[in-house]
Amino acid sequence: MAASGFAASTVLYGEQSLERACAEIASVGIGAVDVWHVRGWCEHLAGGAAAVGETLRRHGLRLEAISAFGASDAELEVLLSDLALLGGRALVTGSTPPDVTVARFASRMAILAARAAELGVSLAIENHGHATIDSIDSMAELASLLPGAGLGFALAPIHLWARGQRTEDAIRRLRGRIAFMYIWDWGPTAQTNWKDPQEQFVGTGRIDFPPIFAALRETGYDRPLGLFAHGPEHWPPERTTEHLRVALRRAEALAEDAARA
Repeated sequence: MAASGFAASTVLYGEQSLERACAEIASVGIGAVDVWHVRGWCEHLAGGAAAVGETLRRHGLRLEAISAFGASDAELEVLLSDLALLGGRALVTGSTPPDVTVARFASRMAILAARAAELGVSLAIENHGHATIDSIDSMAELASLLPGAGLGFALAPIHLWARGQRTEDAIRRLRGRIAFMYIWDWGPTAQTNWKDPQEQFVGTGRIDFPPIFAALRETGYDRPLGLFAHGPEHWPPERTTEHLRVALRRAEALAEDAARA
């Protein structure tokens, strides 16, 4: 898998402008982005879809995803249209508190999933800790309740690791339903402080990535893989970029090893 097979999330540069974030991401040879738009945190879509598209084109980047945690259903509907307009694939968001059943959440998401299918994109629900959609079983249940192409998952290895579940098992069980795949590491420092990035770039934490890359290859996953970490938005952008550069090299090596196996 070449560098074009990877994406990076703009929240890595969440305290910078989208222009600076794109310049830094492009500088390491990554070809796709996950544009974050989370109110009060990282609002990189604030200039509007047309302006975002122009910025991406200036830096030779493709939109892979928009991440919009905490957005209302009405806001998500608008963002689905923006995503399709910009040529992206996945609108990433969370689910609901864990006291909500999967069936109830599915009922709420049905209209948005149908709209996503009409637009040729996916509403990608992240498996997040302490939420309705957190485990492999909950994702599989949601997939069975909403079998159409408009509903997928943003698969985060860190949350499965925290549950003691294997990401490679989720990849195989959710074959064809993963709309966005994070390459995101985790360890005790991040578990203590989720904004501490020292064990979050791939290869720095405790997650065993070779079986994950093997499962992605086995199941034919062919979208850019999202390099991710929380916390480096507080760093000088040059420092974040150097960590991103190293993470990309490690991820490429993992993909090459999986291809040779």
